[in-house]
Amino acid sequence: MINEYFSSLKSNMLITGFKVLKTQGLRALIQKANKKFLFNRSIKTTSLPINIDSLNISKVKNRDIVEPIKSKVSIIIPTKNAGNEFEYILRRIKQQEGINEIEIIIIDSGSEDNTIEIAKKYSSAIFKISPEDFHHARTRNDGAEKATGEYIVFTVQDAIPIGNDWLHKLLTPICFGEASAVSTIQVPRSDADLFTCWSYWALFVKYLRHEKDLIFNKSNFDSFEGLSENDKRAVANLDNVSLGIKKDLFNIYKFHADYAKDLELGIRLIKDRHSLMFQSSNAVIHSHNRIPLYYLKRSYSDRISICKILNIERDKISIKALMESNSYIYALLKQCLENFRIQTYNPSHAVQSLIKDIYFQSEKYNSLSSFLIGDDYLNGFFENIAPIKHEKITNDTIRIFCDNLMSFAEYLSVVNSFGSSEDDLIKSIYKIFSNVCGAYIAANSQDDIEILKEGI
Repeated sequence: MINEYFSSLKSNMLITGFKVLKTQGLRALIQKANKKFLFNRSIKTTSLPINIDSLNISKVKNRDIVEPIKSKVSIIIPTKNAGNEFEYILRRIKQQEGINEIEIIIIDSGSEDNTIEIAKKYSSAIFKISPEDFHHARTRNDGAEKATGEYIVFTVQDAIPIGNDWLHKLLTPICFGEASAVSTIQVPRSDADLFTCWSYWALFVKYLRHEKDLIFNKSNFDSFEGLSENDKRAVANLDNVSLGIKKDLFNIYKFHADYAKDLELGIRLIKDRHSLMFQSSNAVIHSHNRIPLYYLKRSYSDRISICKILNIERDKISIKALMESNSYIYALLKQCLENFRIQTYNPSHAVQSLIKDIYFQSEKYNSLSSFLIGDDYLNGFFENIAPIKHEKITNDTIRIFCDNLMSFAEYLSVVNSFGSSEDDLIKSIYKIFSNVCGAYIAANSQDDIEILKEGI
């Protein structure tokens, strides 16, 4: 059964893209994508337990004529120290085909490099704000107000369009009235680490189940509130890294939340009977390699936002007990990683062995030393927090952590990641722990922890 499941996953186009990126690099991905993946124009039925609107699917599937978009399109990009690669990205946007007029709007919040000079070559609509005035939602709303196009597209300073028809494909369903807003998948960069590649796969394929192009609207379900958290996020998921919408419509709704603002926008649109489309056959290349502590803080902030947006009640456990339990798990993980090796050059088996060791050691030790070698930033974060095993908190967190590690092991098996470096694997494990740690603390405490909001 497992082998058959892995076999079916291997045939999935998205996973193939991840595999090509990791093993052969970005150029190989683009070449293969042009032929098989990114320009497939068909809309397929969904595997979600929701009835997808078959009429909308049929309309898109049967469209054979590709018509140019005659109206102006405004691209909104918040920037700060975008770097030299920014020119390549702006050039790729300007080279998009099938669009009569493209307007690029830059909202810069204090760049100290050559971002503004690069932007001036491609745009006359450059607006400067102070770093203190930047806000994920308000800044983008300001950009939309300055836009003069009929359509607006939100993206970011380091997202690279794949192909010259990314923009046309993104907006065509809106032009044909098939969707009110459209987002595309993100593909990791060629230098992305194992954690990043796994997290994209886990989010888009395993969690949101967006391995195919999908259209969602309120006819797909009886009650939005009656959906599970997974399905709520699946049907309302928009992504402002690559998001198209009509300007008039966006001006009515706008972004509200600071974090998860695109999901919150999607929920309001869905509830008001708008159709949303998510394209896995269209993409931008975008990812970051960050330290584990970033993911701890980011997952904390994201989970608080998700709970607020989806009306999920957060538990009220002692912050002290939560922090001590996670300090214990971190010490436990460091101890288990002391003897960690990529057994027989098989990373998936190594991670599965680590899971067994974590469960075994957690039953064996109620207290642990915090002085073992680990991640420098996590060491600094936990150094003044005693590693104490609060039974229920620790067991719950370890279970969630090991579930994530099992998903990671599954991904490593799917993409045949033989030859992955031990350093990359260990850093990815620390990042997975950090991701779980931050989200668990957020979901189980009602007081804001300021130290977990710094630097995000």
